[in-house]
Amino acid sequence: MRKFFCCISVFFILGILCLGYYFTYTGREEAAPGLTLEQITTGRSVSAGETKGEYGIYYLKLQGDTVVIYENNRQDIYDRIPITLESLPKELVNQLEKGKYIKDEGELYAFLENYSS
Repeated sequence: MRKFFCCISVFFILGILCLGYYFTYTGREEAAPGLTLEQITTGRSVSAGETKGEYGIYYLKLQGDTVVIYENNRQDIYDRIPITLESLPKELVNQLEKGKYIKDEGELYAFLENYSS
């Protein structure tokens, strides 16, 4: 009888652990109901008429001889990069003065690799 009780207890504990594991990893999809993937990753919603390609995760703005990299909310500074303006094309300088969105980290690192000193 004692052996039967031990076996039932082990199966009961394993069942509870399996259920806990299941609910832990399946409940994440419902963590933010009503939010799109873009709202979660970028922190802003896209209104009608805007396309996803217009905005990115990072926002670059030229301040003197420094390119300030903001997160896309334009308030939180991600990094500051000193850049010589003579090494940049005029069109890029104009874009950076107005502000330029970068879509992802890969594009940001490619930009920094090409233009930072």
